[in-house]
Amino acid sequence: MSKTPNSLLRIEGFRKAEASLRLEGKDPNGTPLYESIKARIISGELTYEQGRSEILAYYTKAENAGPVTVGKMLTKEFLKPLNMSHDALGEAMGISRQDVENIICGIRRLSDDEARALADIFGTDEDFLRNLQMLQDRTVKRRK
Repeated sequence: MSKTPNSLLRIEGFRKAEASLRLEGKDPNGTPLYESIKARIISGELTYEQGRSEILAYYTKAENAGPVTVGKMLTKEFLKPLNMSHDALGEAMGISRQDVENIICGIRRLSDDEARALADIFGTDEDFLRNLQMLQDRTVKRRK
């Protein structure tokens, strides 16, 4: 298959975007994101500026994500795998469903007593969730 002048221009455009990203320390070379964007630029679906923007958006999102929150950890690692409802967790902890939801959403912080209760329920170390809450508190404090 011969390369058309347009595809040669797109490949050259991709190489420019790639070099620019490397200079900024943002080269996801070899990752599925990178390969997908590369293919879309070469096919003409994206301009190299659009592809570069997608890669930068990915890095910006990753840089601003912050630490995993107590709520995300509870949901992804415990509640979903165990198919446990907020009602069931609240009952096991001795707090209301609303309190559980507020902790998960980050509206309310996890107390030391609640961290102990969760450690007992899920068989973890109580410092694990307590430390996660402290990291979350610091992140929120820095953003204010």
